Amino acid sequence: MTTTEFPFTSSPTSPVEDMNETKPASQDEMKTNVRFEYIYNDDIENEQKRRKTLVNRVCQREPELRRSELYVDTYAHIYVNDRHKLLFCYIPKVGCSNWKRVLMILAGKNKTLEEITSREAHSRNGLKVFRRLSVWERQYALKTYKKIMFVREPFSRILSAYKNKYGDLNVYRNAPKNFHYYAQRIVRKYRERPTQDALRTGENITFHEFVDYLTDVRERSNFDRHWKEMYKLCSPCNIKYDFLGKLENLGKEANYVLGSIPGARDIVSYPEKTNSHPTNTSMDIVTETLSAFSKETLSKLWNIYKLDFELFGYEKPDFIPT
Repeated sequence: MTTTEFPFTSSPTSPVEDMNETKPASQDEMKTNVRFEYIYNDDIENEQKRRKTLVNRVCQREPELRRSELYVDTYAHIYVNDRHKLLFCYIPKVGCSNWKRVLMILAGKNKTLEEITSREAHSRNGLKVFRRLSVWERQYALKTYKKIMFVREPFSRILSAYKNKYGDLNVYRNAPKNFHYYAQRIVRKYRERPTQDALRTGENITFHEFVDYLTDVRERSNFDRHWKEMYKLCSPCNIKYDFLGKLENLGKEANYVLGSIPGARDIVSYPEKTNSHPTNTSMDIVTETLSAFSKETLSKLWNIYKLDFELFGYEKPDFIPT
């Protein structure tokens, strides 16, 4: 009988129980656990070392990243789970709806993943937020809890944010009012001869208009978290994350890192299917969409998200001018 061991921990924990002894499992579940234990362990661990080394190198190289304090948004983006000694920094459009569902169940929510609606996950999740901790509690948690964050290819993320918030009119009409504020502002500032109805509703902004907004230096300090730079949400140069996951490898990495938290996989697994509003933003679509922009606009867009690309090991796209 094999006991799973995980080499990365941020605090002393009790041994992880043998996954095959925790509870009766279906054949599919047992196959998933075997694949999780024996196929991906070495690959994921080696990749984690590479990602952490890269983050450290970029943090030391870039003056903008050498700061003594966390970015202000980080305090609101880290969820705290004392039961499992876990800090999770969520980034919108990086599987965060389902991560919130997972965290709710880890915190004791008496529901299944499927029963937790997207609105409940985002607006009424009851999760403890890092900013609510005292200074001493923050220091203790950062030192002793396991710290996790997941990232995504930056241009894929902003295209997904646009499609999710503005590409579907029905979703937009039921979206929180702050998204209407941004849309109305975009219509007013970047659309030629807008109609009064468009100015009033902000409906049907185009992706070109959205990018015009993103690349306006006067707007950058007021970005919404759905398109704000990822490093400003999670402060990876100030927090030494134990696990740096990627959406592109979510199927392997999400349940692997959950398995490193004693008892977590007995309670919940990251779902294979999403309950939110999926958007098709493969890199082929990203390339096709952004290649239509001018070199000047693409250079501006690159300069905004350049540090996200470099920190998290995403290659500079070929369509970005040199």
